[in-house]
Amino acid sequence: MPSGNQATRVNPFVVNDRTVDIHITSHGSNWYWAVMSIMGATVLAIISHSFLKPRTARALHYILAAAALVAMLQHFSMAANLGWAPIDVEWQRPDNHLVAGVNRQIWWARYCGCYKWGYYGFWIACWLGLGYYFVWYPRCYATALGQDIRRAHFVSAAWIWFLWMLYLICWGISEGGNVIAPDSEFAFYGVLDCLLIPLSIAFILWSHRKIDPARLGLSIRDCGGPMLASNNAVFDDKVRTGDAAATNGTSSGGEVHPATTTNV
Repeated sequence: MPSGNQATRVNPFVVNDRTVDIHITSHGSNWYWAVMSIMGATVLAIISHSFLKPRTARALHYILAAAALVAMLQHFSMAANLGWAPIDVEWQRPDNHLVAGVNRQIWWARYCGCYKWGYYGFWIACWLGLGYYFVWYPRCYATALGQDIRRAHFVSAAWIWFLWMLYLICWGISEGGNVIAPDSEFAFYGVLDCLLIPLSIAFILWSHRKIDPARLGLSIRDCGGPMLASNNAVFDDKVRTGDAAATNGTSSGGEVHPATTTNV
């Protein structure tokens, strides 16, 4: 039985009876198996770290663990040479054997739809919009919640926005411009993914280590804890309907009289 990574042999470079010319090799697949493992370890690390927090303060952990889990499944698909389609390249480069050919692997498992320059233009517009609504605009809200929250938000948001710019560059020189080989594309994207998921998550958790999630509206109600009613009155789960027996009845107008006791 063959040893080593057999992903490209088990899942060959043929989709819908079309063979792709410009594709990854076992080197690119090996790297993405490693990235998948990093994402999986990140999920386990987040879940393990959540046990150091009260159950009511784990909302941020659940959100970040879900993001890392999606990234792990995404990299599993690409490492296994799945989730791609052969798309004709706009610029053919016959002089470069690494990117010579008519079509190239485009990974819809990484994103759906963005494989033409028109979509790339929308992508840039969205990136610029996110810079305003994700980094700049929320500053006043973060400041109102405290300088520690403002600092945690601005650093993490600016860092993530900067990484998204590098994703645009990577697409432009790989799937878009057909300048670098698919293995180099995998290396570029893989490094960015590791910076975006494990490193960013580690900073977010570290910067929020002393921030009560309730200040962010992320507090989770624990089992047996108080429940907030629609009129903002707090009710304890231990209150039972039988407590109504403590009253001595109501008046005809529905007014509840205080409970009284009789000394024996």
